[in-house]
Amino acid sequence: MKSKVMRKTRPAIPRAGRPKRPTVEPIRRPTGRLVTLRTNGQITLPAELRERVGARTGDVFVAEVEKDTVVLRPKRLVDPADAWFWTPAWQKAEREADADIKAGRVYRAKNVEDLIASLKR
Repeated sequence: MKSKVMRKTRPAIPRAGRPKRPTVEPIRRPTGRLVTLRTNGQITLPAELRERVGARTGDVFVAEVEKDTVVLRPKRLVDPADAWFWTPAWQKAEREADADIKAGRVYRAKNVEDLIASLKR
């Protein structure tokens, strides 16, 4: 005949008499990818992140500190010869022209003489 092993059990403690467990903050795992700061302050951005922001080799980023976080924002540089196009006044005119085209407020001239005649009307 086999002998039975008896386990010792603790007497039940009423819920009100139980000591409270200390509250522990859960470990928050980073939502992004881990990168390593290397010699000369270099960081390699993972391909997945580069693809998400459309970053390519040689692109420029603005590095800022917000509270205790380093934030990198892609910065598109404009050729000085094209800077006029990106002025607020020109961009406003571009938006107005786009609205006119969308609303059908355009005239397609067959030739230069036709165009000039339409401007005099």
